[in-house]
Amino acid sequence: MRMPCLLCGNKRLKKIHDHGDGHALWRCANCGLLQTAPMPNDAELAAYYQRYDVLGEREPYYREMWGPDAASKPEGRAVSERFFWASKHCGKFGKILDVGSGPGLFLRLAKDSGGEPMGVELNGEAARRSQIELGIPVVAGTIKDILEKEFDTITLWDVLEHVADPVALVNDCRIRLKVGGWLFIETPDEGSLLDSAVCLLARFGLKTLAASFYGLHHLVLFRQKTMCRLLEKNGFAIIEIRGAVTDPGRIFRNNGFKDKMTRLALGALFILAKAVNKQNKMLIAARKNKD
Repeated sequence: MRMPCLLCGNKRLKKIHDHGDGHALWRCANCGLLQTAPMPNDAELAAYYQRYDVLGEREPYYREMWGPDAASKPEGRAVSERFFWASKHCGKFGKILDVGSGPGLFLRLAKDSGGEPMGVELNGEAARRSQIELGIPVVAGTIKDILEKEFDTITLWDVLEHVADPVALVNDCRIRLKVGGWLFIETPDEGSLLDSAVCLLARFGLKTLAASFYGLHHLVLFRQKTMCRLLEKNGFAIIEIRGAVTDPGRIFRNNGFKDKMTRLALGALFILAKAVNKQNKMLIAARKNKD
């Protein structure tokens, strides 16, 4: 039996994309949330992310992100932009927890700004390395392994779409935040122009892009409406939701004809998406309400 919607509990779900591995992406007929079903279990997810190349042994993007000058390189530009955007909202980060801290660039920027950063990272090797290199406490595990509370700020940069129960994750953040504390999120916007184009191509039989967009790396996908519902039902007041884009050069890095044409096409699409406010990602700033 299919699982009900994670957000509203509705059992009427429509299949949007079949991953071809026994899992598929389904849309809730009531609230519109996109979620994977059947959902992989905790052991499957943990094993998947232990193999994920956060250390940059094969993936050039992560290799650059570990460098001491990562913030000044194209690979670190998005992290720097998130940092300054969040800073404009909260001023001083104070005691901050970065969930899914990866190579730790955001932790480094927070520390340099006078904050008290702490990270938690599912990939054990990445957690150990970032803790040693940055001199910042980084726990290998999930937010449930963080026993401390009363954080001033918690960040979920490209994390929410990767967890099997985002409702529980947001609630875990609320429990660990002070009243009035800040929650900052970046996650894909499945209401984007890019997602619409990918789904349209898939309906015409061109499923290559859909296969790379939708899989076990993206378990639950939100649009602005479902994001508002998630946060408001879990005790947060939304301060801002804004669009953001992924640099096409981060994914399509080669200088061959195919990658060059893909970068050009995506660049044009993203210009149009910005004009109609349908970028492929969203940034959310929210504050914890009184319990």
